Amino acid sequence: MISDVQNSYKSWQTYIKNDDDEVRSQNIFFRLIDKIRPYFLLSGWYFVIFLLLSTFILGFIGFNDYLANKSISNIIYNILRLFILEGDFTDPIPIHLEIARFLGPLLLAYAGIIAGLTFFHEAIQNFQLKFIKNHVIICGLGEKGEFLALDFLKSNFKVVIIEKDRENSNIIQFKKKNTIIIIADASEKAVLQKIRIDYAKYVIAVCGDDGVNIEIAVHGYNIINNIIEEKIGKTPIDLEKKVKCYVHLVNPNLKKILKKHIIFTNPHDIFDLVFFNSYENAARILFRNFPVDQLTVINPSFESVHIVVIGLGQMGRNIVLQAAKICHYASKMRASITVVDKIANQKVESFIHEYPSIEKILNFYYEQVDVISPDLQNAKFWESKSEISLFIVCLDDDVLSLSTGLSLLNRMGDKRKPVLVRMKENSGLATLLNEPDFLEENPLYPFGMTKEIISRDIIINESLDSLARIINNLWIIDHIGGGESTELEPPPTWSSLNEEYKESNRQQADHIDVKLRSIDCQVNFVSGRPVILFEYSNEEIEELAHLEHKRWMADKLLNGWSYAEERNKDRKTNPNLVLWEKLSEEVKNQNRGIIRNIPKLLSKYNLEIQKVDKKKEDS
Repeated sequence: MISDVQNSYKSWQTYIKNDDDEVRSQNIFFRLIDKIRPYFLLSGWYFVIFLLLSTFILGFIGFNDYLANKSISNIIYNILRLFILEGDFTDPIPIHLEIARFLGPLLLAYAGIIAGLTFFHEAIQNFQLKFIKNHVIICGLGEKGEFLALDFLKSNFKVVIIEKDRENSNIIQFKKKNTIIIIADASEKAVLQKIRIDYAKYVIAVCGDDGVNIEIAVHGYNIINNIIEEKIGKTPIDLEKKVKCYVHLVNPNLKKILKKHIIFTNPHDIFDLVFFNSYENAARILFRNFPVDQLTVINPSFESVHIVVIGLGQMGRNIVLQAAKICHYASKMRASITVVDKIANQKVESFIHEYPSIEKILNFYYEQVDVISPDLQNAKFWESKSEISLFIVCLDDDVLSLSTGLSLLNRMGDKRKPVLVRMKENSGLATLLNEPDFLEENPLYPFGMTKEIISRDIIINESLDSLARIINNLWIIDHIGGGESTELEPPPTWSSLNEEYKESNRQQADHIDVKLRSIDCQVNFVSGRPVILFEYSNEEIEELAHLEHKRWMADKLLNGWSYAEERNKDRKTNPNLVLWEKLSEEVKNQNRGIIRNIPKLLSKYNLEIQKVDKKKEDS
């Protein structure tokens, strides 16, 4: 059931690409060096060991036949002489010894080459770094760093990796892929200066520790701004060419504090810092690929969306937050979320303390149940008045996630609802879930795999940023925007927009699909003819404007804003945080303007809004 919905509504976003999607090839001389050097350095020492053993074995056999004194010590002494070209042999010489005579000097010469390349490896790398530009710096070579580096290399970007652990198992494969690897602490300022961070295209910090990632960003910001200060008045500075730094940050409280840092508050420097969260990415992709609102269309018994989230760890928290941002539907009824966790009381208390407005946005329930106990089969949520639309299993362990998903299906019997199961690894378990025969009997769908949520397209956020950027530009042109936009005078360009407002535009872009589905529309790519701009009915404009206001209110409330008669940016108060019916006509018109701009927005990418033919779809 959900697979049909999933396939129908996610394809149009693949047509949206960022114009800045360029690739960087490297000098052919360096490319040749990089291909030769890894072969010698990585495979060479194994070959040295092979030659050494072969020389000793063949030499032992040969001298055993050749020497009159066959003592072991005498044989070993003569074998060692082979390596320094010493030895006076008379015919006949046994074939084993003849081979060993040549292997010894060959081994010595080959080992010398390997030692020389090893010694000069860092010097060659340093020489390359003196001239490198438009490169991608990846700090940390864990699972996230590995996938990102591979993704960038596929597009011929020059990648520089900084990894602290010399024994990291991923290092070997990248030394074979024309990749510069620096074994050092990426949070050290001198290391970032060495790799010419000021000439980089992207800097991505995925070290697995929020503190280290932030330290990288702060050092990078200081290095670049110090260079700018030195250049002022001496050389021209291109303020439009920014170094984009993407920092993986899991702790949301830390994110809120750091958004007040000058890196965020000064939009006119050339260091563009963006925080990203792989769990947040997974949640956004989930709601984009699995349009939950369509389950209510397929099954009319669903009066409103009700999602059961199993596990309130980092993944579960972000699923709930994304539901609060995106689940605003034409039914006007609040979406319901039920959280199930073995320490739900403690986790929910912490979550509500952090996001006190969540209960104003969603019908928020929770139940303390250990999923590995029989209590899951008898939990209270099974008897909920609001019929469950979907289960999302957000546990950290792949095996436990799958077994929990199967347990839920068994409990449902014949009336099975879709179950989305978090799979961190693209392993055999995830492959099993995609098998048609398995899916036919078990509607389990994997999500959150590392390869899907950690990629160049997702981290650089090309499609979402492209839509959000045009949303802001259209507002500037038409002097319209949502309730939050009226706070900003004069109208800001995308580059000067602070991160909170950028995120608001991204969420607005995310919600376009939801709005269009609510009036039985879909988006299709057109070619060979101009895009026909969709014309709404007055009723449709009113309905979608109402939805946009609900979405905007949820976004504001989650960011700590509250109602007050006077707008105050510092206190985060806004007079428009009220029901649609209480808005002024001016603000209502601003929301209507957003809706009218959607066809124009999509047409920039040859995307056209079209009515769904219900009769054809039903047949």
